[in-house]
Amino acid sequence: MLISGKYWTLIDKSGLSLVDSIETLQEKEHRPLTKKTLTEVKKSLYEGLPFSVALENAHGAFPPLYVALVCKSACYSFHK
Repeated sequence: MLISGKYWTLIDKSGLSLVDSIETLQEKEHRPLTKKTLTEVKKSLYEGLPFSVALENAHGAFPPLYVALVCKSACYSFHK
């Protein structure tokens, strides 16, 4: 869940959009597998897919429970 912590810090502190945050993380990442995962997530977001679907499409990098929580959170925020 290291990505989540970094992601929320970027969003909360800098006001970056989700895509910009993912892109910034991708540019700063040195671990090849994590960088590849962020690239896949960013690609899905550019295709207009919801964040939860982008995480799900990242070839098992994110546990199903985490993806479900992100999905549920987005649904809750949308209907609020």
